[in-house]
Amino acid sequence: MDIRDRLSRLTRLRGSIRRVESREVRYTTLKELLPGEEVTNEAGSFYLTCSFFPGSFRHGCYVLRDAFPLDTYLLSALAGDPNFGQCNVREGIFLDTETTGLSGGTGTLPFLIGLGWFEENGFVIHQLFIRDYDEEKSALIHLNDLLQRKKFLVTFNGKAFDVNLLNSRFILNRLPPLEEEVPHLDLLYPARRLLGHRLRDRSLLALEHAILGLEREGDIYSHQIPYIYFEWLKRRDVRPMVRVFEHNRLDILSLVTLTARLVDLINPEFLPLEPDGFDRIAAGRLWAARGSLQEAISLLESIRCKHAKVEVWQLASRELSLLFRRHGLWKEAVSIWEEMVAFNPQDTFALIELAKYYEHKARRPEIALNYALRAKGADPRSYEVNHRIERLKRLIKSRRSGS
Repeated sequence: MDIRDRLSRLTRLRGSIRRVESREVRYTTLKELLPGEEVTNEAGSFYLTCSFFPGSFRHGCYVLRDAFPLDTYLLSALAGDPNFGQCNVREGIFLDTETTGLSGGTGTLPFLIGLGWFEENGFVIHQLFIRDYDEEKSALIHLNDLLQRKKFLVTFNGKAFDVNLLNSRFILNRLPPLEEEVPHLDLLYPARRLLGHRLRDRSLLALEHAILGLEREGDIYSHQIPYIYFEWLKRRDVRPMVRVFEHNRLDILSLVTLTARLVDLINPEFLPLEPDGFDRIAAGRLWAARGSLQEAISLLESIRCKHAKVEVWQLASRELSLLFRRHGLWKEAVSIWEEMVAFNPQDTFALIELAKYYEHKARRPEIALNYALRAKGADPRSYEVNHRIERLKRLIKSRRSGS
């Protein structure tokens, strides 16, 4: 090796030493602004922060102790998965990731993985920070170890994004993917189902504002987060990353309180101080879709008995009558339709349903014709009503001529 090669090698060595020293100094700064520890395993190391929130901690309209006694039977209804009913709330884990992009492809790195769960005295959040690309495998191994200890998962849009992305990263790092059998509640879908009638924007931030009463102060926008991480990789300036960690913690806390809010919403025994009747009607529809007839009936009946708004009472009556009709409970359905007509003699829905019942079930076309004519008075141009009237007249005429 000549002198030129030796000098070149020495220059490279000095540069690498400076980078290592600089990296150690900047990691010290990371620990000062984001207290945590370096975790080491067989694949390397990553950075871990731990936060504890006591039961008295308030996030939006909930304190955490109120969110803690989550009924897993109600969780199973939200998720459409009966396996939740076999779990305890302490066995669940709330997950949210911050990534280098939203495409979800192989080039997208989940550089910050937030995990939260209930413990006896409060709520714990662990945040796994991948300080550089070579730390990903170590963080994923630790993530898998944590998930193995829990029995169900709660995310927001996790089925479409977070879990799929993590599985792709596990595979790229030659690790087994997450177990598909683990019950997974993705809050995006029940939130859309229960609140979509009044919220055009069903993002987590919009739901926080609309139903949790939460306004974030000084929070960063999600689209800024990839840029902040790329700047971290270049400059190792931890100060902007502090806001990313805080954003992730707030997301996880919102997963907890949003879960509690949706559980309260579908609980037939829960009596909110200021109920939104249309939300509760949507909850009744959800129970019906899950095949839980008794819960759907109980919830819709409570709305009819206790809600003062006429339009809410009418819609709840309509939904409940159709539920009775689908299950062959004709006596109960007819009773509701008659009550609706007594309240509003021009209720075309109830009049038409009564006409259908007396024509096809009771086989009393004269009474059916009477209801159809009343429906025509309320809606003279209805093709359905006019067609039904003509058919009933022919039926009555044929019966009379036959007798």
